[in-house]
Amino acid sequence: MPSVHSGLGPTAPSDVDPASGRARLSYRRAAELFEAATAELPGGAWTLHQLRHSALTHAAEDDANISPW
Repeated sequence: MPSVHSGLGPTAPSDVDPASGRARLSYRRAAELFEAATAELPGGAWTLHQLRHSALTHAAEDDANISPW
């Protein structure tokens, strides 16, 4: 399956998954897709920031070491 990109230039080889041939999503596009997919859930559309924060909160509640050091 061919990758689709913005037409601003060639997709860098490091931005293409070698197994599927698809280009990686930008953070902005991933955020748009995630918010659209969660729009009908209780609490309205969720953001990637909320997802990251909730994952860290649950990990801390489970006594996981979430320190980056």
